[in-house]
Amino acid sequence: MSKNLVIIGSGGDARETLEAVEAANQAGTADYKVLGFIVEARYGTPGALVSGLPILGDFDWFAGRAGEVVAVGAVGSPVLRYRLVERAARYNIEFGNVIHPGAVISSSVRLGWGVIVEAGCVLTSQVRLGDHTHVNLACSISHDTVLDDFATLSPGVHLAGRVRLGEGCFMGIGSVVIEGKQVGKWSVIGAGSVVIRDIPDRVTAVGVPTKIISSQPPANWITQSGEK
Repeated sequence: MSKNLVIIGSGGDARETLEAVEAANQAGTADYKVLGFIVEARYGTPGALVSGLPILGDFDWFAGRAGEVVAVGAVGSPVLRYRLVERAARYNIEFGNVIHPGAVISSSVRLGWGVIVEAGCVLTSQVRLGDHTHVNLACSISHDTVLDDFATLSPGVHLAGRVRLGEGCFMGIGSVVIEGKQVGKWSVIGAGSVVIRDIPDRVTAVGVPTKIISSQPPANWITQSGEK
């Protein structure tokens, strides 16, 4: 039975997510009816079209629709995605997964909810993806690797076996983590960087090999400020 899906966000990630849904529907690996996009009021006018579908409104559109729709958070920033997903969850909205049929995923992979995996990705034995994780185009994730909730891979990221990415970690385009290393919660790894040693929580690290160049705000920064 077809499920009504609402995409949170209306930018490039949201449009790519819509295309992944359409591909999955066509391949028969999903059965979603996409109703449109939810955005904060300052970012879009209800009724305006994005890729042929309407902006439905702000988050109060979800009021009274629990059980009627599922949602997926389709914004690139894990910090912003955290905040927007939290707003949707206040309306008891459930979250669905969007898996492009061009992704190769082992039967032993375990997925949370609100997960997006784009085309060209390969996920091998015993990989685990937490809730609201994003795996962008052409990434590879090797055996026994774990992505905690809201962890985000930009296109072309490669994770060796037994890697652990903490909650909200952001991996820049083309970055690499060698086997058995960890990247801490809400840390940012720059584009093209190579992680060869563990990275602590809430730092930015760049380079080959990575070097820490800055620290992020304290542990409760998201809930205190509502944004990064």
